Amino acid sequence: MKLSSPIFTAKENTRAALKDWSLWFKYEDGKLYRIKTTSNRVKIGDLAGGPLADGRWVINFYGKNYYNHRVIYELHFGEIPVGFVIDHIDGCNTNNRIENLRLATPQENMSNMRMHKDNTSGFRGVSWSKGKWIAKIRHANIYYELGRFATKEDASLAYLNAEKELKGEFARG
Repeated sequence: MKLSSPIFTAKENTRAALKDWSLWFKYEDGKLYRIKTTSNRVKIGDLAGGPLADGRWVINFYGKNYYNHRVIYELHFGEIPVGFVIDHIDGCNTNNRIENLRLATPQENMSNMRMHKDNTSGFRGVSWSKGKWIAKIRHANIYYELGRFATKEDASLAYLNAEKELKGEFARG
């Protein structure tokens, strides 16, 4: 009688066990704390990970870096499906509270970006062109010109209405 091959190799089985974050970390108020040690340098109860230059926190776990917000999401909801990212609802990448994290496609995540630093109108999707304020929005790689307006506030209102219609819950507002 020939035995079938195992479902997981020993290496894959170890990886699956390692990625059960609940065995290694405890979530509390947007932060992760260690409940097991992985080396002599870390102790049980230590805050897991450290900040990057942009403010996001990252954990080095058995030689691989993981963003804290991804680990927190997986602790609560399981593995993140392929092709999805974790979006910070309020746009603050240091706020890793579970109620501030949601699953999103990369396109949905881009919808929730902050205004560009070089914005001169003070409103998203609004620029000055040929003596009028123009409102434009991009969705699904299509640019929509929403019209030309006498005031930048009117142009912004047109942008916000279109954003709400096109992007739904991912509209920045």
